[in-house]
Amino acid sequence: MNTKYIIQIIILFGIGGFLWSSNGYIIPIHSDTMNITNSSNYTNNYNSYIIAYNVNDTLTFKALAKDNISQNIINSGFTKWDFGDLTETDYGSNKIVTHKYNIPFPYPVSWCGYLNNTAYSKALTYNWLVVGDISNTKYIFNGSPSNSKTTWDILYNGSNNTVIIKYFSNIKMNEEFSGLSIDTTQVNVNADKTEIVEGDTVKFSYSVSRNIIFTMWSFGDGTFSFEKSPTHTYTKPGFYFPRVLVVDDYGRVMVGYLDEGIHVKRHRGGYIYWVMGPNHYNGEAHTYVYNSSGKHNDNRGNTYVNPYKMTYNVNDSIKFKMSGAWGKLWKWDFGDGKETNYAHKNSFNPSYHKYKFPFMWPFFWMSYGKGSWWKSDTLNFIVVDDVGNTKYNFHPSKTHDKKSYDYEYDKENHTVDLYYYSDNPINKSDVKLKDGYYIDITATASRTEVSVNKKVKFNCSPVNNPIFIMWSFGDGTISFKKAPTHKYKNSGLYYPHVFIVDEYGNIEVGIPSPIGVGGYNSYPQIYANPTIAPTNFPINITIVEPAHYINKIHNIYFGDGNSISIKTYHSPYTLNHSYSSEGVYHIDMKVARCENGKTVYIIDNKNPVAKLYVYPNPASYIDMVSFNPLNSHDPDANRNIPEYDYKGNKIGNYTIPQNSPMAKIYGFNLTVYNSSRNIVWNYSSNELKVVTHKFKPGNYTANLTIWDGMGGKNSTIVEFKVINNPPVADFTYSPTYPKVNKQVIFNALSSYDKESGINYSWDFGDGFNANTTNPIITHTYNNPGNYTVTLTVHDELNASSSISKILTVYYVKADFGYPSSLKVNTTINFIDKSNSTPGKIVRWTWDFGDGTSSNKQNPSHIYPKEGPYYITLTVWNNVGISDTVQKPIFIEGMTSYPPIAIFDFTVNGSNVTFNASKSYDIDGKIVKYIWDFGDGTNTTTTNKIISHKYNNSKTYTVKLTIVDNDGNKDSTIRFVSINVGGIKRSIPIPLPINILLFITTIITIAYIGRWYR
Repeated sequence: MNTKYIIQIIILFGIGGFLWSSNGYIIPIHSDTMNITNSSNYTNNYNSYIIAYNVNDTLTFKALAKDNISQNIINSGFTKWDFGDLTETDYGSNKIVTHKYNIPFPYPVSWCGYLNNTAYSKALTYNWLVVGDISNTKYIFNGSPSNSKTTWDILYNGSNNTVIIKYFSNIKMNEEFSGLSIDTTQVNVNADKTEIVEGDTVKFSYSVSRNIIFTMWSFGDGTFSFEKSPTHTYTKPGFYFPRVLVVDDYGRVMVGYLDEGIHVKRHRGGYIYWVMGPNHYNGEAHTYVYNSSGKHNDNRGNTYVNPYKMTYNVNDSIKFKMSGAWGKLWKWDFGDGKETNYAHKNSFNPSYHKYKFPFMWPFFWMSYGKGSWWKSDTLNFIVVDDVGNTKYNFHPSKTHDKKSYDYEYDKENHTVDLYYYSDNPINKSDVKLKDGYYIDITATASRTEVSVNKKVKFNCSPVNNPIFIMWSFGDGTISFKKAPTHKYKNSGLYYPHVFIVDEYGNIEVGIPSPIGVGGYNSYPQIYANPTIAPTNFPINITIVEPAHYINKIHNIYFGDGNSISIKTYHSPYTLNHSYSSEGVYHIDMKVARCENGKTVYIIDNKNPVAKLYVYPNPASYIDMVSFNPLNSHDPDANRNIPEYDYKGNKIGNYTIPQNSPMAKIYGFNLTVYNSSRNIVWNYSSNELKVVTHKFKPGNYTANLTIWDGMGGKNSTIVEFKVINNPPVADFTYSPTYPKVNKQVIFNALSSYDKESGINYSWDFGDGFNANTTNPIITHTYNNPGNYTVTLTVHDELNASSSISKILTVYYVKADFGYPSSLKVNTTINFIDKSNSTPGKIVRWTWDFGDGTSSNKQNPSHIYPKEGPYYITLTVWNNVGISDTVQKPIFIEGMTSYPPIAIFDFTVNGSNVTFNASKSYDIDGKIVKYIWDFGDGTNTTTTNKIISHKYNNSKTYTVKLTIVDNDGNKDSTIRFVSINVGGIKRSIPIPLPINILLFITTIITIAYIGRWYR
């Protein structure tokens, strides 16, 4: 086994990771999200000791719902599976699928899905599936810059359990592991963009506190990469959930998901929003707009069009053409502050214009002289490029030039920054324009007929708070003041307008009366305010006109069958009208030869429908809880209401545009309360979007309130729970049958917590306890018996779980006895004295030291030769625990050997202690010690140690004679010097005597050895 792996287990758990290493089973992360069944119908194997999932077996995967949203997605939406290798399904009705794996490996298996605007992440469903015997497989990771970046080459030899993986790496890698393991340490995945549109390229990265040697990305669209920080281009709109699998230099396999996933959006823009065209006044005049390839948006009539064609793009040379207009002089206003000069209709050629950033601009053509067309007659909008996915940052300033604006367009990140003058500068960021609809507002001029260089004061009445105001005066100049003053330098007829973006991203446009300068006449203008209103709401109708019209008859048709004929007598002139039923009404005013009108939209507003998904529910306290209001909707969207001509005749039905204030949700507020009804989080936005937040464990209520452009509101409440999943305690110990005074290894690697690191508290059942952050610990038991071992694991919030197992500690002692007299060619009976506590001895193996053995409990044996032998007895108890004992014996022959006499002495004044313990007999035992102390006294004893007192100071010759059990004798002498009153001293054996003893012993051993051979 790789020694790095063994070392790293200890290091890993010292820093709070989790790790399993086993075979053919499931490591549950989100166990309630799937069933996995093998071909034998064995389902959800969480037992690490059973290999249930094997290479090349057909496995069945079934998606399970853990909350309401996942239930709805599985039942009515679209799901897809990521099998953790280089395989995933497409979105579809994939509740149940099958898959085969071709190598043993730990795979992160997950499913994801979506329904309408709500998606469910892989991060909420994944589990680890261990396929095959990964613990006993050798893995060789061979990385090279020359290998493919998008796939791997695998060589699997099942006969010797070897897997070779060839993959792309920036540097060459050749790492070998004896088995792989799974580490649940979090891998953080990042994408460099949050707003992603089809065709965008995204750069991915990850971070984890490991030294990574292998990286495998799945982008969620069926493509893969083995680069560490790859870039990927998404070509189709949809929901994608990228995943990265990594292996570090200790063979630990980890996974990370981009939790919120990637919503690749469809392009929205590049079309014409027709308001008054393309056909004007029953085909009297026509407007055409072409892109540089000659294609024009195929729209007919004043209807909301398909906004996904992307016909007109930034920097495209767009061709504007008109025909059939009255008047001698014609011109274009492109809405972005640029316009053409007047040209005679006979020399008026199509005009070309390039827009520099995505936006929804009004465009008009105008004429005067022998008939005229006003901006209010020809107003339409060009939605340039991908407006629907662009965010706008407005940067007004009182110090900016008042007659121009600056911009920054970041196409890659879909942002436009606008810099301009404002009377009341308030920055506004991340604004989304509501394309495909506009609000008609009142715009006025203080004088509609003036002399050259005379001041004209302009003003407007925005419906909502404006964040961008741009006046175009019709002479090629613009202003960003709300109520600017302007002087016209040349005579002529000028058509001003004001363009506004309000705080909600609505486009508001107001068109005052034409300005006649230097003798040119203006014309009456009628306004309606508001242009969108509920039934029975008074509509303020204002007429602004030159003085020579005030005494003329004004025929006003309200579009509901009612009309009046009046003289205004002054300007402005105001009257009110209300409508009793919903519909689109065209107000028309005819005075003299002039005709002018407005359109009002009357609606019985239906309150929006609030829909909130909260997931996961229940959520872990480490989860980002998602609040998804995207399926909230306004039932007025796409609803048909009747449309009437100016006389009140129904001419058809009008489909309420989704982006109009009549049918658009303008914002939402989300308030989250805890169980005590205290607000713990509050979020508001003018844009429906998914928001996320983390919460402590507890019970919560989310209150979603939405509102539409007509002031309608609705709310919904969703209760959700945040939990701390308690840790799971489990452990093994080895050996299975421990012995007294031997270390027992306790291994809690199979304990885990899904959310945090864990601490381990051990009660070994013998009065000893231990607390540690390391899952592996050892303990030694001093006595045999049954012990209840309890492991309690605690997570970071102090939640705990325990498990107890009974451990039996055994004491097995091998021992035997034999007769005191051991003679050659004589039957010797060996007696077993072994014991086991608890249990019993059930097996014996004897080795008699002469090449023979026995399995009897109490065997007999005859030695044919004299000499020394080592007897070895090994015993086993009923659970297989063994012990061994070895004892030397000496088999006596026909000749008996004399003993060897040796003694030391210690002098303490006149007292001397004699010690004969070093004397010995190789074929028997010493039975008698005879002492001659040299002072005329003698003593015979069986004791090895004796004391004697001398009366005089002199040197004495002391003789020891020993007798063995065969009557053989040996003697030795020592000289003892006595100094009465002297100090204590110990006298060693003299060197010559030691040498003599050594030689004698060697001769004796050689003699015995000769016989033994």
